[in-house]
Amino acid sequence: MEVISGMGPRIFGAPVSLNGNLYVHWRKRWGVPYHKILVFDTVAESFRHMRPPAVNPRHVMHLFDMGGTLAASTSKDGMTGLSIFTLLDREQDIWAFQYRITPPAMDIRRFQEQGDWWAKVVSDEGDVLVSCYGQLLQCDKRGNLVANFKYDDDLPVVLPHRLKESLVQHTFFKKTQN
Repeated sequence: MEVISGMGPRIFGAPVSLNGNLYVHWRKRWGVPYHKILVFDTVAESFRHMRPPAVNPRHVMHLFDMGGTLAASTSKDGMTGLSIFTLLDREQDIWAFQYRITPPAMDIRRFQEQGDWWAKVVSDEGDVLVSCYGQLLQCDKRGNLVANFKYDDDLPVVLPHRLKESLVQHTFFKKTQN
């Protein structure tokens, strides 16, 4: 089995941990492009490959947790509307198209002359952040503009990580009683 190595494929986004599995999305760097998903079963400590949704291998794809279900967002270039797919059957690698998110064209069109823009799903509900020149737009899954944030300096970066409260009690967080 080919596993990620040296001059091999490039990992896209952060791994997604769900139901005792760690899902890693990767693409071949050169030649004929493809998407693959490597699954690490944390209980059996084994690897397997999983078929991604049936999308164009040249399109951008990101995995994310959508309310406890593995999901993938895809777009032609990271700057057009996003198609959302969810995993229906982990054993058979069956994916289903859920919906398409089209960012508000009028709000984005005015920034296109000033540079590129990109969109990324950032919540279980399908909220999207669209980054364009000097603006960070928040849209709901129907493409409605929810908020517009302006920034002056560096381009904000949306990291694919989420913080969760741990169920593990660490001694260094406990108060000492005298």
